[in-house]
Amino acid sequence: PVLRFNWVVSLMATVTLWSFTIAVLAAEDSTARLFAKATLWISTNFTWLYTLTQNAWVFVIMYVLLRKKYANIKLGQPEDTPDYSDIVWFILMFTTSLGTGIFFFGVSEPMSYYRGDSGLENDKTNMLAKM
Repeated sequence: PVLRFNWVVSLMATVTLWSFTIAVLAAEDSTARLFAKATLWISTNFTWLYTLTQNAWVFVIMYVLLRKKYANIKLGQPEDTPDYSDIVWFILMFTTSLGTGIFFFGVSEPMSYYRGDSGLENDKTNMLAKM
C-alpha cells in the first residue's frame, strides 16, 4: 500500500489531544495562570536558546547550500532548464514573504483597534469597540 496508517499512534495521539483539550476547557482559569507562569519562565530563562537556534538555522542552510553535493541538485529531469533565473527566484520568494506579512497585518491591525485593546477605548474614534 502507498499510504501506511499506524492505528496505535493515531489513537494515542487523538486521546492525548482530546484529553488535554478537555482538561484545559474544564479549568480555564487555573490553566490560564499555569500557562502564563510557564510562558514567563520560559521567556525569562530560555530566550538565549531561541535566539541561538534561530541563528543556527542560517548556518545550517548556508552549509547545505554551499556544499557541492547539495548545491547542484536539479528539481526535474536532467535535461530540464530552470523557468526562472536566480534573481527572479529570489524576488519571487522575497515578495511572497512580504505578501504574507501584508495579508496578516492587513487584517490583524484593524481588528486590534476594533476589539478595543489598542489603548484607544476612551477615544471618540473607537465607538465600535464600545458597542
